[in-house]
This record gives sequence, C-alpha cells and structure tokens, in this order.
Amino acid sequence: MLFYTSVNAAYLPKARVLGYSLKKWNPTAKLYIVLSDEIPRGFRIEDEPFDGILLSEEIELTLDMSREFWIFLHDVTELCTAVKGWAALELLRRTNAEEIIYLDPDMLVCHSLEPLKAFLREHDIVVTPHRLAPEPLFDQMFYGDQQFYTRGGFNLGFLAVKNSEEGVRFLKWWAGMLERYCYVDDPEGLFTDQKLMDIAPCFFGTLFICRDETYNVSWWNLTQREVSGDAEALYVNGKRVRLYHFSNVESGLHEEIIRKYCADNVALRALYNWYLEEQKKMGYQKGIVWDWKFDHYDNGEKIRPITREMTRKRKDMIEKYKNSNPFQTGEGTLFACYQKDWPEYLEADTGKYEKYEKKHERIMLLTAYQEKERLLELVREKEKSCKIKTLAIYDERNYLRKKLKETETAYGEVINSNCWKLTGPIRRVLDWAKGYGRK
Repeated sequence: MLFYTSVNAAYLPKARVLGYSLKKWNPTAKLYIVLSDEIPRGFRIEDEPFDGILLSEEIELTLDMSREFWIFLHDVTELCTAVKGWAALELLRRTNAEEIIYLDPDMLVCHSLEPLKAFLREHDIVVTPHRLAPEPLFDQMFYGDQQFYTRGGFNLGFLAVKNSEEGVRFLKWWAGMLERYCYVDDPEGLFTDQKLMDIAPCFFGTLFICRDETYNVSWWNLTQREVSGDAEALYVNGKRVRLYHFSNVESGLHEEIIRKYCADNVALRALYNWYLEEQKKMGYQKGIVWDWKFDHYDNGEKIRPITREMTRKRKDMIEKYKNSNPFQTGEGTLFACYQKDWPEYLEADTGKYEKYEKKHERIMLLTAYQEKERLLELVREKEKSCKIKTLAIYDERNYLRKKLKETETAYGEVINSNCWKLTGPIRRVLDWAKGYGRK
C-alpha cells in the first residue's frame, strides 16, 4: 500500500514516529513525504522511514499565477494541506499504485491497515467522521458538536482513495478545490480541506464513510471510545486500535481533553506521555525551532498573516501581482506596494485593515486567557493535591503519635507489673547464660 503525509521541517520528527509505526505493523507499506519547506541540513532519505519526497514547490498549478505567488497566499498549515490533492495525483502517476492513503504526520499506526484494502475493493473513497454519535457534552466550548459546523464533519487526517476512474476523478476535484479554497477563513466558511469534504458525498456516490471506531481515535471522540492498553497493544472498546491521532498536542488541547474528561484513564495518560518522549527521540525539540522557509521576505522581514489574508481577498492585487514573486522586496514588488501605498489598497474597504488586526488581537487574547485559565486550573489541582497530601501526613502523624503513646503506656504497665518484678532473677540468669554461651 502507498501512503503519504505532508509536513514542514518542524514536523519531520512527528512524521518519523508515523513512519516507524507504519513500517512496524505494515512492513511492505511505502511512505512518501510532501515537504513544504527547506530540506534540513544533513537530511538523508536513506536514513529515514520514508521511501521518497515531494517538494511543494514542484506543484503544477491549474490557476493562472506563479507558484511563488500561490504559496505566498497560504500560511504553513494551509500550504501543507493545499498540496495534498496534487501530491496524491503525482504519486499515483509516478508509482501506478492500486491505492493511495493520506495520514497526518501526528498519526500513530497501532496495528495492521490491511482491512483498508477490503474497504477499497468495494468503494473508491474512504473517509472517517470525527464522531459516530452525538456528544452529550454538547455545551462545551471546545468539545461540543457545534465545533464541526466550522471544522467539518470528517477528519482529513485520514483519507484513502483507489486508483480507479472514480477515485482519480475525485482527486482531481479535490486538488482543484484545494488550489483555490484551502484557507482557514471562518467568515467564508472555509477550514483548509475539511469543510470542503462535507460536500464530497453529494458528488461521489462511491464515497464510503468508515464508521469503524478503531480508526482516527483522538481527542474529539475520547468520551465515546474507551481506550486501554499501551502503544504496543492499544485497544478501543475492546478492539485493537489501528490509527490514533495526536492532534493538537502543541496547543495543549489534546492533554486538556484527557485531563478534563478522561482523568481516570491511566492508559490514555501513559500513551500521551509515551508519544511526547517518542517525538523527542526523533528530534522534535531540535525541529521546532526551525524557521519556515516561506515565512519571510528575501530581506529577512517576517510576513504578517494580515498581508497574506489581504492579498488573497483583493482581486485587483491578485491580478496585478499574480505572475510575480511576492517574496522579493525590490522596486515594483508587492512588498514595495504595501510599504508605500497601503492606504490606497484599503480605500475600497474602509477600516478593513484595523478590523483584521483587531481580529488577530482578539484571537491572541483569547488564546492567552484560555492558557491562563488552564494554568490556574492546574495550580488549583496542585494545591488541592498538596492539601490532600498534607492532611494525609497529619493523619499519619497523629496515628503514629497515638500508637507511640499506646506503646509507651503498655511498656510502663509491663515494667511496673508484679510479674515483671518476680521474673527479674530469671531474666538475669538467662542474660548471663547467653553471654557465657557466646564465650
């Protein structure tokens, strides 16, 4: 089976964990990576659990614009997602494989994925929903079903497609949609590739919604799936897990969900800590400090998110600069335009710049507030735990004091008893006999 994943350089350690786990349970599987970044110094494909590499800069666009301009419109998450459709078609063209399966780099393969072949014998496309049943915790901000209104009903950390006429037709549609609409833009109803997939069942009758609970286990369905075992033999509701998705580890949300809703599940906590250690072994601490290749102009200045967003929303800007390289900073470039004539390009949408800046500020403030609340909750838990431990120590101390007093009382009663006094000569004879015997 042919697999692929899409990463920037900072996510290579996660992809290594994925790769080694995939090859462990599926020795004949082939895994390609799509890299939207600079190839790290010292990187050698023969030393990695990967069988090949594609660079996002190789993408063949159907849009009338330069690759550089198209890349500029996306942030790192959007770009790594936007190339998934093209990469699937390109890998099928190169390998002529019978099927192709996408896995997010933060996936862990926990068992054989051979059953996917059976799915693809009957269907051309296989997707997995976030949940298989309504969530009782519907009123929770980060856990209720309402989140899927904006994030999509299917999780695209997994997608399997057969190399068939219908499968290729789907991939061409998907690749075209991702070229044009792979952005995180809630007002426009977009969330990378996931919201787009909500309409796919309308267009492709052989799309199969896989309701097997052993696939795509993650924080969004942990209250509905009882996880047990460990990384070597992980189970969900008594069946072997095939794919566990460590989504949102960096943000702390994955850990927060485990702590808040699955606090009694020792296996989940152990699995989460195991994954953190595996990432470190694969170089995660080193990788996370790498700068993204497409995050700066050629003069070193960092590209602001608002610049990407404003550029893709202005048709006049796209038309004027679509065949240019927007990462350049010379005379007549997009950079020079924004530096010199920014107000002119905002005139048609008064206050739009401030609105977007305030939106980003609100997001940052909300994130900081949520992080503060999370830390405060941890502090409160630690304080509670310390109080409980302190009370336990006090109880233990009082218990020992009581036992000591009882022992001292009993000892005094024995020493002062008539029996002890009458047996004194006998004890002295026995002590003398013990000493004589040692001589």
